[in-house]
Amino acid sequence: HMRYDSANENVVARMNMIMNGFKKLEEQDPSVHFEFDLGPKLEVKDLALQFNAGVPIDLFFDEETAVGLLFDGGIIQPVDWFLELPNVKGNLFDSVVELGYYNGVYYGVPIDLAVNMVYANKDALKELGWTDEDIAAWPEKVAEGEWTIDDMIAVCKEALEKGIVKNGFMLDGIDNASCASIQGAFDFTNYDRENNKLIFDKEGYKRVYEFFDRAVNQEGVIPVSLPGYDGTYLSFYNFEDLFFTDVSGYEWMQRYSEMSQEDWAAYYEEHFTQALQPSATKGVHAQALMKMRSMFVTTQVEGEKLEYLKQALNLAYVPENMVEESKYFGKLNVMKTMYDLPEVKEFKFLADTAYMAEYGNMRAPHPDFNSKFHKYFRNQIEAIIVDKITPEQAVEAFEADVRFNIEDSEVIYK
Repeated sequence: HMRYDSANENVVARMNMIMNGFKKLEEQDPSVHFEFDLGPKLEVKDLALQFNAGVPIDLFFDEETAVGLLFDGGIIQPVDWFLELPNVKGNLFDSVVELGYYNGVYYGVPIDLAVNMVYANKDALKELGWTDEDIAAWPEKVAEGEWTIDDMIAVCKEALEKGIVKNGFMLDGIDNASCASIQGAFDFTNYDRENNKLIFDKEGYKRVYEFFDRAVNQEGVIPVSLPGYDGTYLSFYNFEDLFFTDVSGYEWMQRYSEMSQEDWAAYYEEHFTQALQPSATKGVHAQALMKMRSMFVTTQVEGEKLEYLKQALNLAYVPENMVEESKYFGKLNVMKTMYDLPEVKEFKFLADTAYMAEYGNMRAPHPDFNSKFHKYFRNQIEAIIVDKITPEQAVEAFEADVRFNIEDSEVIYK
């Protein structure tokens, strides 16, 4: 018997893929039978309270930013053994392995990768004179650093001046992942993975704030309404935006369309395309912020139960079993071998975005990152837009918040 909980409402669809492994194990060994209970949607702090009160919780689904709190709190256990499972070893994208460590241990069973990409309105680009060949070549130009944020701003300005779109470049809101994706465009890191330290790069963050000041206050290509934006895709889906950035646009836009998977794939191909987040520096390859959705194994799972879990996961992690989950969410799969399947090659969005996994980076799993460090960073973006403070004032306020609220031993200042 196992109970699984999640911080995300989409856990059932993801758990179905895992459960297939348990079903196969039951078929192989009739003496084995599994029962599962789905607990309520929980935030990490609520999970910790229940766990420490003795509530039986075996599996928990969340993203990499929860790892520090869960691991340091003694709630989840290392799963280095997952990398050695016969069906897993050598079949994961390198980035999934490299970025999955926290304090020297592998911390979660990766389910999928939500990659922050830039979606483009093909219809608007064609009104600007782009040919089909130009559009087809655009993703590679972005990936190699040939087409940068400066180019994006210039194209947005042109589209706005000609009245082709309402918004040049729309993000999924201040509180969501896109701000971290923009930061990655400026070729600096905010996390020392080897030493588990946050990094405050003053000059790097000043450049990010300069971008938002320029894009919103000077050039007007990002709307001033951004701080209040609710993160939906309707404006892009309705062709109001030239570019839109977030991690899961394909899935959400298909929901709006109410089309079948097949019809939506054709419609998307006709009207939209996607690329990595453009670099801010010519010649520096682009990056992709990835949210790695993972299944964490709590310290309550041990002995025979843990051994059965390992066997079931080995049976679940075969390429053929991963396809439906990837199609449903439109997210990157963690297994590179899945992309060799003919049915995946025919699913154009999945086939066209597979390369992004190797350009990926992730938010820091440090316990102070999401609740403090990244929040302070976002607060100053809002201050630039709403209060019109300068980038210099923004970076000074950000640093002050970090120094006051996070222990010096947890931060490297540059």
